[in-house]
Amino acid sequence: MEELFQKYQQGCLPIRFVNFKNILNQASLWIDVEGATKNVLHGFSDSFRRGTILSVLIEVESKPQWQDQWKDLDVVSFFISNNFIPILRDNEYKNQFNIIFIREDLFDGEVLAIMNYFYSSISKFIDK
Repeated sequence: MEELFQKYQQGCLPIRFVNFKNILNQASLWIDVEGATKNVLHGFSDSFRRGTILSVLIEVESKPQWQDQWKDLDVVSFFISNNFIPILRDNEYKNQFNIIFIREDLFDGEVLAIMNYFYSSISKFIDK
């Protein structure tokens, strides 16, 4: 798997960039489906299990706008259960924003340790 990546040093965190010529059967997704996130993600379930999805940019809402829609925490739970890590989010609107998820195996151990520490540190404030 290492041959798929080129490794770069940025500050103190090692960052890997995918060598795209070696991943022709894999994809990154941009999902903006106005409340149909649950259906779309379930439709991609086989692709997530097979490891053909590398990363996802997805629009989510923290308050429901459509009937039976998944909210942000539902989406995050889905991705974490499929071995994806949320790495970035924006502030598009007050209750609507985009999150970028990247497959966990694309990170090396040092980056994962730092991210786990960060998430465990901020969870103390979120869970209250």
